[in-house]
Amino acid sequence: MKRVAATPEPTAIPLYKGAAPGSERDKQKEVWTEAVGGEKWVRNITRPTLTPFLPKAGMGNGAAVLVVPGGGFQFVSISNEGWPIAEWLANHGVAAFVLKYRVEATPDSEADFQTAMMARFQAPRDDKPLPELTDAVERARADAQTALRMIRARAGEWGVDPKRVGMLGF
Repeated sequence: MKRVAATPEPTAIPLYKGAAPGSERDKQKEVWTEAVGGEKWVRNITRPTLTPFLPKAGMGNGAAVLVVPGGGFQFVSISNEGWPIAEWLANHGVAAFVLKYRVEATPDSEADFQTAMMARFQAPRDDKPLPELTDAVERARADAQTALRMIRARAGEWGVDPKRVGMLGF
């Protein structure tokens, strides 16, 4: 696991003007990590975005999917559960939108992050309950709802039927 430069996202659209509601006081900086197998994970997100992947002109069928990469609310597994899924959908006539959403704040260093992940994902012991994720889940939910509203509001621009918008999460 190693830190890498952020992948440029020239078509990413911020979900909010400025800081996301509830994240105004967050101090963490967004971190991009390359995990096993070259997967890119994004963590400590405070400015969520929506990246459109649109079918070629004349190929769209009006359907759209909001793609929400997984990561246990600790990171967004964007390079294997985000961009390639959206590209596949767009190549098959479906407008796709990758959501880079807010997750739980994690330690800045890769070593500390890896230690925290090992602790989180190991089998829970009776004397050590899993930490609560309520805030991370609530922020992710709010970001997904905002993204769905944005897709429907801009449906005409993107060639999407606002009644044919779905969501795919990992």
